[in-house]
Amino acid sequence: MENNKICSKKDCDHNGKPQSINNFGICRKNKNGLRAECNSCRKKYYSKNKNAINNICGRYYENNKEKVNTLNNKYHKENKEKISLQRKEYRKNNKEKINADSMKRYCNKMQRVPKWLSKQDLSKIKNIYLKAQQMKQETGIQYHVDHIIPLQGETVSGLHVPDNLQILTEHENTSKGNTYI
Repeated sequence: MENNKICSKKDCDHNGKPQSINNFGICRKNKNGLRAECNSCRKKYYSKNKNAINNICGRYYENNKEKVNTLNNKYHKENKEKISLQRKEYRKNNKEKINADSMKRYCNKMQRVPKWLSKQDLSKIKNIYLKAQQMKQETGIQYHVDHIIPLQGETVSGLHVPDNLQILTEHENTSKGNTYI
């Protein structure tokens, strides 16, 4: 292949098969910017080793919660302006993406609020959000209201109803991602 043409195929390091570059995740460490193994090999590996991976990743944080939280808090205090500027710069340079993501989330949330939801249910939802705020003020830890079954899940999509909401710490919620176990 000539140097001036872009290669649209890549060999997977695990199964050796050439595949479309769309089947590979992003990895900035590698020269080509792609992971060495294809997405299907990564999924197979993860499903075989799920418990071990979760134990290793979760164990360090569980054993060093105070240390990790202290270091994170220290970094954020020392770099408040830098973080704020980075966020502002990102928002400024990515207005379309932020607007699209916000509108997508809003529309999906609106489509996930069932018409049969009563005023009592809406009141319960507001109370859950208020409780999360109160917990934040009391403890100083950031809390999120999370949908147990995600609104935009890959295999299943939940509703914005009181029984589908839970209060998690910021770390728990972001590590959970958009998954339903």
